[in-house]
Amino acid sequence: MKTIETIATVNAEGTITLKLPPDILPGEHQIRLAIALRAAQSEKIW
Repeated sequence: MKTIETIATVNAEGTITLKLPPDILPGEHQIRLAIALRAAQSEKIW
């Protein structure tokens, strides 16, 4: 397991795009995602 801290871009459809270091090989990977919410986002009710 490898921990990577990076910035992800979320589009209007909820798809994320992120840049990984070159040592991560192409293919399918199991990941865990933790999102740090901004103050304004944490007040939204879904």
